[in-house]
Order: sequence, then C-alpha cells, then structure tokens
Amino acid sequence: MKWILLYIFLNKRINQIINIVLLSFIILSYVSIEIGLIQANNIIVYLYKGAFVLLLVKDILIFWYRSFVRKNQKMNDDSKKTSEELLNRVRREWENRFPELFNDWTHYQIKGDNIEIAVISGFNLIEGLDIVQENFWKYKQIDVSRAKLNANGSFVYDLHNNVILNYDNDKTQLDQLKEFLDNNS
Repeated sequence: MKWILLYIFLNKRINQIINIVLLSFIILSYVSIEIGLIQANNIIVYLYKGAFVLLLVKDILIFWYRSFVRKNQKMNDDSKKTSEELLNRVRREWENRFPELFNDWTHYQIKGDNIEIAVISGFNLIEGLDIVQENFWKYKQIDVSRAKLNANGSFVYDLHNNVILNYDNDKTQLDQLKEFLDNNS
C-alpha cells in the first residue's frame, strides 16, 4: 500500500492528473457556490473543502518526502565516501604486509585463523586484497605465506607467515580513522 501511494504521489504524470482533477473540482464548486447553483450546506461544499485540504496535504507530503529522501541520500553518499576512503587506507597497509616473491615463490597462501582460505597467483595482488577484505569480519587474524609448486604439481608453503590482518588492531585503526575524519570534516 505504501509503494502504491508513493508511486501515485511521486509519478509526475499521475500527480499532474490528480492536481488537474482536484483543482477543476475546486474551481467548479467555488463558481457554483458563488453563482448560487449550490446551497452552502450542500454535500458538494464539503467535498469542495475536502478536495482543497487533500490537495494541500498531498503537496505538503510530497515536499516533505522529497526533502527527506534528498537528506538521507546525501548522508548515505557521505558515509559511502568515508567508508571507501577508510578502506583504501587500510588496504594500502595490507598491501605492504604481503611478502615479496623471489626465486621459485610464485603464489600466496592466505589463511584465516590457520585455516586455508585461498592460494592465489603472486601476480594478482588485487585478488589477494579482495579476499582479505571479504574475510575481514570472519577471522580474527589473516596470515599470508609464500607458496611454490613442486615437481608433483602440489604447493609447498613457506614456514614464515606474515600477518596481514589482525582484527583487533585493524578495527581499532578503522575506528580512529573514522573519528579523525568525522572531527575534521
């Protein structure tokens, strides 16, 4: 029901038709009362007054709803911009935490709480960052280690793990950045 009313009130063509019908009814009723065709206590007079009130209420509601939507849209746009900025800063730090690949090391093994999430090509660091971002809320810590293919075609992993994400540290950092941006905007 709510969507039907919103469609009726926010659709320009339907809104114009409603305005024309109500205004023409108001004008015809007023002229009929002034000429004397209708008695002042007739039901059409009450309909006339009702149509006038309905027209005013409809326009006030449309104005209120549109201003409310614009305000919320602006707030959502601002929060999206802030979130993207925060995420980009943290992603840059994650990128710096990936170990360098040299010699036979060609892949990265990404683990969350010591459970393998993925093994990705070392040439596709963006995919690795996306995986870390997707799993940010799922694991308390995400590590990455170098990986290489052995003669059998299976992966051999470096014993040294680099901590890419520690949820507690990164969450604290995100909160501090958000607070900083809120205070300086």
